[in-house]
Amino acid sequence: MLDLVTAREDARNAGKVGPVRKEKHIADACTGFLVAAMIEVCATASVAPPPALAAIVRVHFGTDNYAAAQMRADQGAYQRAMIFKIAYPEASQSKIARFARVARTLVSEWNKDGALDQAAASHAKRLERETGLEARIAAYLIVKSQD
Repeated sequence: MLDLVTAREDARNAGKVGPVRKEKHIADACTGFLVAAMIEVCATASVAPPPALAAIVRVHFGTDNYAAAQMRADQGAYQRAMIFKIAYPEASQSKIARFARVARTLVSEWNKDGALDQAAASHAKRLERETGLEARIAAYLIVKSQD
C-alpha cells in the first residue's frame, strides 16, 4: 500500500495525476479511509500502529515535505542565527538555517522586514561591549567554536 500512496504523491508532485485506474495508485479518499480504519483497529486493540502504517500516514498527509517548516525552534536558535549573521553578513538563508538548526522557511520568516538584520546589528553592539573585539570577529569565533 505504501508503494501505491508514494506513487500517487510522486505523480502529484510531477503534475501527472490522472484517473486512479490508469495511474495505478490509490485515491486520496480511499487512502484516508483505509488509514483511519487501520488506526482505529490498532487503538481498539490497544496496540501501537506498525511502522509501515506510520510511514503510510506520513506520506498520505505530506509530512515528509512540510514538517520541518512547522516545527518550533529551540530557544537558542534565534540567537545562533543572529551570531551567524554577524559573522557572515552575506550568508544565505539556507546557511543561516543550517547553523541555527531550523528550517530555511523559519529564517525567511525571521528576516521579514529586515528583523533578523536589525536584531543582529543590536546584538553586534552588545558583543563588542562584552568582548572588546570587533563584533564580526567575536561572532566568527563563536561560530567556529560550535562547529
